[in-house]
Amino acid sequence: MKNRKYCLLFQTRNQYQLFEKLMFAKTITPFDDVVMLNQDCDSSDEEKELAKEVCKKYKIHWINENDTKRYPMQEQLFQADEWLTENGYDFDWIIRVHNDAYPVMVDFWDKLDKYLDKYEDLFLEKVGSFGFWTDFGNYYGRGNLEKEILEEPYGGWYRNLPQSWFSVDYSVVESPLDWAIGYNRKLLKKYVKIDKNFTLDHSSDDIAHQFLFNGIYNICFSKLCYRHDIEGKKPFTKFSAMQLVDGKGSEEFYKKWKHHWGWRNKHVLRDEFEKNCLNNKKHAKSIQIKLFNKSISDGPKDIEYYESLND
Repeated sequence: MKNRKYCLLFQTRNQYQLFEKLMFAKTITPFDDVVMLNQDCDSSDEEKELAKEVCKKYKIHWINENDTKRYPMQEQLFQADEWLTENGYDFDWIIRVHNDAYPVMVDFWDKLDKYLDKYEDLFLEKVGSFGFWTDFGNYYGRGNLEKEILEEPYGGWYRNLPQSWFSVDYSVVESPLDWAIGYNRKLLKKYVKIDKNFTLDHSSDDIAHQFLFNGIYNICFSKLCYRHDIEGKKPFTKFSAMQLVDGKGSEEFYKKWKHHWGWRNKHVLRDEFEKNCLNNKKHAKSIQIKLFNKSISDGPKDIEYYESLND
C-alpha cells in the first residue's frame, strides 16, 4: 500500500448496497492502496449484516461496530480522528466521502498526492479543508458571501464558472462540496469545536466557517473530479438520507453566524452579514470578510492572494 497522506471516511446509514452496486462498480479509480474507514450511523440489523460483508470484501475498517449510535456528523469526525490516533495512523488528512460519489480519473489518488506534496508546508498550516470539482452540474464549491454568487448563473454555488477557474491547481472557496471533503487533522483539532446542533445539514458548512473565522482557508482542486451520482443511486436504495436530516441546519447556522445560508435567502443574507459581522471586531482577521469583499467574477484566487490583503 502506498504511503498516502490521507484516509477515506464513510459515514453510512442503510446504504451499504451502494458500495458494490454504485461506487466500486462505476468508478475507474482503484481504491486498493487507500485506507478506508466506515462509521455506521444506526443502520437496521439487516443492513449491519451487509456492512460486515462489504467491509470485509473491500478491506474497509468498520471502526464503530460496537457503537453504531447516530452521533452528529462533527462528533463522528472527531471520533474517527481519535480512532486513527489510537490505532497508530498518522495521516495528515481525513477525507470524508459519500458512497454515492466517486472519483472519475484512473490516477486520481496519485494526482492528489502530487498537490499535497507540492503545497505541503502551506496547506498543513493554512488549509482547513479541501474539496473537488464535480462534473455533475459543474459544481466547484458552496457559497454565500462573495458578491454575485447568490445571483444566476451561480445560485449560491461555485458553478458555471469560466475556464480560468480550471486552469489553476486550486482556488479558495467558502465551503467545499460536502460529498468529498478532506479535513486537516491538526487544524481540525486546533480550531473546530464540535457543535451538536448540526446533525447533518450544514455540518460541513459550519466547519468551513469555523476555519474561515480563524483565518484558515478552504479550497477546491479544480483539476480533480469527484462525481456525485445522485441519479445512479436511486435504483438501489429506498433510503433518501445518509444520516440525520432534520431541516434545522439552516436555522442553527443563522443563530450561530448571524447571517443565513443559501440562495433562498439572497435578499437578506448580505445585509445580515454587513450589519452583524462586517464591522465586528471578532471578524477582523477572518477570511469571511475577505470573501465578502470579493466578486466571484474576479476569478479564482489562491491563498497567496488573500494573504497579500493583510499587507
